Amino acid sequence: NMPHVTQYVSQNMPHVTQQQYVSQNMPYVTQAQRVSQNNPHVAWSQYGPQDSNQNEYQPYYIPQFAPNNLPKLPPIKINTFDGNYENWKSFYELFITVIDNNYTINNIQKMQYLLTYLGDEPKKLVSHLQISSANYNAALIILEKRYNNPRKVVNIYIEKLLDFPKLNKNEDTINLYDLVKESITGMNSLGYNTDDWDPILSIIIIRKLDIHSARYLEENMLTNEEVPNIDTILDILFKRHQIIEAIRNNINANYSKKIEGKSSAKAFIATNKVKCSLCENE
Repeated sequence: NMPHVTQYVSQNMPHVTQQQYVSQNMPYVTQAQRVSQNNPHVAWSQYGPQDSNQNEYQPYYIPQFAPNNLPKLPPIKINTFDGNYENWKSFYELFITVIDNNYTINNIQKMQYLLTYLGDEPKKLVSHLQISSANYNAALIILEKRYNNPRKVVNIYIEKLLDFPKLNKNEDTINLYDLVKESITGMNSLGYNTDDWDPILSIIIIRKLDIHSARYLEENMLTNEEVPNIDTILDILFKRHQIIEAIRNNINANYSKKIEGKSSAKAFIATNKVKCSLCENE
């Protein structure tokens, strides 16, 4: 019982039955079954026929022995989809890879997995569907139609940038840095090329800076005549974050030392009481 063989033969060799394929490749199939049972660390590659119109086939299962010292990878975790449009693409692609492409489980099981990974809002969209093989694909279509909305996702990224509050005096720049990185990466993943957005994004970012961060940015620019590159701005913002973080760590360390010094002095006085040399009273 090898479902991968059944699927491959039915999709790629309609003129060949599974029995014909297995009988012609019996040595390889037998070897695959024996090795997979005794060696769970074996990785398998899938090979198709040399020519689908001829009765010449390459073995479907070819064992590739992985090194025994490879660490066992932890299971892939699928985070719950909470209904945020910007999270749909990553959730959908991971779910399809891990669950939908898993041929060892049926559609009823896949639908149960899907419902498990949905938050309250997206789960309501498909709550009217009973768990069945046919309704699994219907549920995916409903969710895809609702949340696969690149325009809305781009609007969310742009609105986050525009609504980001201006930094206070000497405030850390890391939150602004992270937001810009997230927005650019997210829009690029949707197929939008942000390479030509430097003039617009640079103005948005500079307007969010406090006077000290803005001065630091200008002092570290290579030129004041050309439109700054976003990557250059981000590098400077990250360097500014590292400086602020280092200063704060030094201040906290010095403060801790002072507190420890005062505590030691109090402890010394408490344990070493001084007596008056004349009256011998404490």
